[in-house]
Amino acid sequence: ATVNRSGGDWTSFSVRWACACGEIEKFSDVSSFTIRATDATGLFTKVNATVKLFKQNRHRGRTSVYVAYAFFWTNFVLAFGLAFWVIESRQNPIVNVAQPEFLLLVLLGVAFSSGTILIFTQDDGSDGSSLDMAIFACQLAPWLYTSGFVIVYASIYAKLYRVYQLFTPKRFSPVTTSRRRSLSIVAFMWMVDASICLAWALTYPISYERVPTVFDPEHPENVLESVGFCTTDSMVFAYMSATYHLLLLSYVGYYCYKTLGIHSSFSEAKYLRVSILCSIQLILFFPRSQLTPQLLHQHWHLLQPW
Repeated sequence: ATVNRSGGDWTSFSVRWACACGEIEKFSDVSSFTIRATDATGLFTKVNATVKLFKQNRHRGRTSVYVAYAFFWTNFVLAFGLAFWVIESRQNPIVNVAQPEFLLLVLLGVAFSSGTILIFTQDDGSDGSSLDMAIFACQLAPWLYTSGFVIVYASIYAKLYRVYQLFTPKRFSPVTTSRRRSLSIVAFMWMVDASICLAWALTYPISYERVPTVFDPEHPENVLESVGFCTTDSMVFAYMSATYHLLLLSYVGYYCYKTLGIHSSFSEAKYLRVSILCSIQLILFFPRSQLTPQLLHQHWHLLQPW
C-alpha cells in the first residue's frame, strides 16, 4: 500500500485489501494485522488494522447434491439391472410377448432422463472458475431430458400401437406391424424433439447466470449472497417441446384406452395411466416454474427460512 504524509503529522489512512478466496475458511483465524508505513526521510508509524471477511453464500448446498446423486444412481442401477435381466430372459415367453426391444428402449430413456438430475448439480464453483462447465451443463439439459422422455413414451406408444393392430385387425386390411416399422416410429418422434432442441441451441442458447441477492449494508459493493441458475433469452422452444410432449402423452393415453380390454401380458395400459398422469402434472407445472428465475433476485428473501 502507498501511504502519503501531509505536513509534519501523520494523517489517518485506511488500507483495503480485497481477495477472492475460494476457501475463506483458511483465513477465518486472521482478525488483525499491523501496517508499518515509512516516508522518504525514514520516519515511520505503525497502525493496527482489523480484518473483516466478506464470505459470499453462493447457495451451493452439498446436501441437495448428495440427494441428487442418490436419485441418479438409484435410477441408473435399476435401469441397468432391469436391462440385463431383459436381455438374459428374452427367451422367456412372458418377456418375449412383452416385446423386449421396446422394454430396453424404455430403460434407455429412463437412463437419459436421469442424467438430467446430475446436470443440475453443476454450477460455476465457489469462485466462478467453473462457469464454462455450468453453461455446458445448462445447454445439455434439454437434450438429455427431452431425449429420455420421447424415447420412453414413443417406445410405449409404438408398443401399444403394435399390440392394438395385432389384436384388433380390420377386415380386408393387411396388418403391418413389423418391429422395424415400430422402431421407425420411435426414431421419427425423437427426431422431431431433437429438431426443436437444435433450433433452440442455435437461436437462443441457454447460459448460466448468477444474480446477487444480498449485499453488505456497510460496503454495498460486497455481495453476501447470490444464486445461480440456467437462463435463456426466449422460452418459445421450451413451450414447443412441452406442447409436443403433451401431444405424445395424449396419443399414448388414447392407445391405453383402446387396449384396456387386452390381457395385461400384452398391454400394460392400466399401469401406464398412472405414469401418464404424473407426467402431465409435471409438464403443466412447467410454465409456473419459469417465474422463479426472473423474480428470484427481487423476492429472494421470501425463500429464506425463518
